[in-house]
Amino acid sequence: MLLPDVFLRQSRYNFHMQHSFEEVKQLAHQLPEEQRIQLADSLYESLAYDEPEEDEREVSAAWEAEIARRLDEMDSRAVKMIPLAEVQAEMAALKKARLGG
Repeated sequence: MLLPDVFLRQSRYNFHMQHSFEEVKQLAHQLPEEQRIQLADSLYESLAYDEPEEDEREVSAAWEAEIARRLDEMDSRAVKMIPLAEVQAEMAALKKARLGG
């Protein structure tokens, strides 16, 4: 990846200095779009984990069970389904009442 002149000038004079977040952000914003995308990908990959943590697996399993439970309730008609238009109308009425209009 080719760096713009601003990076090269700064690195020559501030080689041992650490940059603040705002300085790094301003420098990154000066990069061409393709290099900003590459930088974003690189930063994301530095945070990404190969294996989800145990807690994440437990939460994911719990959500999958909850989704299955809710789908079963809908399929068995154990819960009353409310049409979206009805919910939106009720929400609009509540908002209007709260705003006094």
